Amino acid sequence: MTFSKSSKRLLVLLLVLSSGLVSSSAFAATWTDTNPPLSSSYGSVSFYGNSGVAITSQQNVWTDNGAESWNTGELSTAVAMNDVVFAPDAVVVVGASGKIFVSTDGGETWTSPTSEVARTLYAVAEYHAILSLTKKIVAVGGEGIVTTSSDEGTTWTQQASAGSDDLHDVALLSSSTIIVVGDNGSIYKTTDGGATWSWKDAATSFDMNAIHAVDSNTIWIAGEGEYLAKSSDGGSTWNQVNFAERNILDEITSIFFESESHGYITRSGGGIWETTDSGVTWTQMDGSSSQIFYALDVASDSVYAANDNGVFVYREEEEPAPSDSYEGELVKTACASGYETNDPCTAVYYVGSDEKRHAFPNEKVYFSWYSDFDDVITISSDDMAPYTIGENVTYKPGVTMVKFQSVNTVYAVEEGSILRAVGSESIAASLYGSDWNTNDVDDISDAFYGNYVFGAEINDASDYDVDATLTGTTTIDDNL
Repeated sequence: MTFSKSSKRLLVLLLVLSSGLVSSSAFAATWTDTNPPLSSSYGSVSFYGNSGVAITSQQNVWTDNGAESWNTGELSTAVAMNDVVFAPDAVVVVGASGKIFVSTDGGETWTSPTSEVARTLYAVAEYHAILSLTKKIVAVGGEGIVTTSSDEGTTWTQQASAGSDDLHDVALLSSSTIIVVGDNGSIYKTTDGGATWSWKDAATSFDMNAIHAVDSNTIWIAGEGEYLAKSSDGGSTWNQVNFAERNILDEITSIFFESESHGYITRSGGGIWETTDSGVTWTQMDGSSSQIFYALDVASDSVYAANDNGVFVYREEEEPAPSDSYEGELVKTACASGYETNDPCTAVYYVGSDEKRHAFPNEKVYFSWYSDFDDVITISSDDMAPYTIGENVTYKPGVTMVKFQSVNTVYAVEEGSILRAVGSESIAASLYGSDWNTNDVDDISDAFYGNYVFGAEINDASDYDVDATLTGTTTIDDNL
């Protein structure tokens, strides 16, 4: 499953064994201002892959290229906006007077559904289960207000109040298990979608500003007095983390953990701080200066942060591509005598036009593009090293249909690593023949779900031309 939260996105990281390793010495990283076009304070930022939205108090900017450039969205409102979440199929912004705004085109245009909530909404989060249609968006705010949507923000249902204090953040562990935090040490949890709530005591009266869940068990909360606590049992109990750099006169304004031990916080005293030891010690990140940041999000190996001066990004910068380019080639390194079958030297990569090497997850994917290994070039480790790992190669469009191991939905593959669900067995037979179920469906491990995007369902055989799809994609670069 994938979980996420604007500026405190809950991630399940699918760890995929890779045959190639890249030395960290090949990179340099620092915080860089992405220079969004609005000259205003940015209060929240949220990304889904390379697409993101940042909001000021009354406007928004959006990007579809990892903040390499920004565009001004059409959102303009007289009420203050407080938080944004970028869900797979919609962007949702919440603010004062219960206002909710929804974009289905990545932040360019917006609509405002009726929320039937009059109190200020301070935070919004989303949950979606990989390989299912289960989706949930939750917004929280003043006096314990909780409202939810199961249709990408189109309609909203007010739930039972989680106490009477103002709520400042929310995390979803599933579509029905939700934890909210707020003033006076408020922590409430529901397992029935918000119909009932139970108090979870963290032994503090500090106002809680932020919550972030690494998974359904490991959850972090933070707030005033630079209070920081961790739960390892899904929020039932909490253990305070008293880190050496703590200043009880300040507060933690946002928090994000990529794993149980590696995380980031923003502090009212300034800067963006990083830990690699589960919060025991924190180090201010290079280039984050003493500016005060309000929100964090992590996506596509980049850390994004918003403050009064703009939106900043921290990402590894690659060394220039080697002078002897292998663009468009299949490459591998030489193997020493006596090597094992899983030795990294056996891995074959495609070098893309992006000057990155792209791994084949398995032989089935490889042979959807090539009939043999005759064109593979053996290069030295030194020549391989500058080519950093890019996204995995996916199935060549049109060659076969595919399905994920945990579900029965069968997909046709379209250019751009797009999977389109085949609507019926008769359509599958029309496309790939009567024996399609035995010869023309490959299983994909659920671990590679993130390698693909999903397009419109095929409801008629005329919706998908196998031959045109096969001939239309000539190189792997077309599919990346």
